[in-house]
Amino acid sequence: MLRDVRTYSMWRNSLIDLSCARQTLILRDIGLLLPTSPSSYSSTMKNFQVTVQSNAETFQLCDCLNFLLPRVHSTLSSMVNHHTIGELGVTGTQSGILCMLSSGKLRLASELARECGIDASSTTRLIDRLEKRRLVTRQRGGRDRRTAHLTLTPEGQAVAARMPAFCTVIMDRALDGFTAHEKRSLTDMLRRILENSEDLA
Repeated sequence: MLRDVRTYSMWRNSLIDLSCARQTLILRDIGLLLPTSPSSYSSTMKNFQVTVQSNAETFQLCDCLNFLLPRVHSTLSSMVNHHTIGELGVTGTQSGILCMLSSGKLRLASELARECGIDASSTTRLIDRLEKRRLVTRQRGGRDRRTAHLTLTPEGQAVAARMPAFCTVIMDRALDGFTAHEKRSLTDMLRRILENSEDLA
């Protein structure tokens, strides 16, 4: 019983930092309810082991979205990096930031971090490198002197202007054989995944 008490505490602590929505999804996916006591934890874990064993018999990694989506992202990122580093001297992520700034819709590092899905410190380092390359400038002004508005230099604008052509070549290769309807459906589904994920962030 003492072992169950300790293990139950570890179970609870592992979920305590997650939002209620994430807790519900995790437990719903394995078909369990959150145990409310050490004794119920023991029974729950027995059910969990049976569920995992049953799922393992039919589980195929290549059919799992949790595997496929990161793999697709990694593959496309490598393709982008191969082109941009070799011909533009910037990484795919750096070129993405340049394109976002070129759109005129984003001006702050915090906005770029949110759109790129990376933390603030990583975004700052990326901007530092772009500024060192004279592709981006920081302009401080207005009421809050701590906030820097980001602006592309002429060199940065030239790099950003070349990115659509690179993206077209890469996506044409990745989506070879897809019909126009399939491309639209894929885009719509990916947007829905993003929208659903934002509710859990």
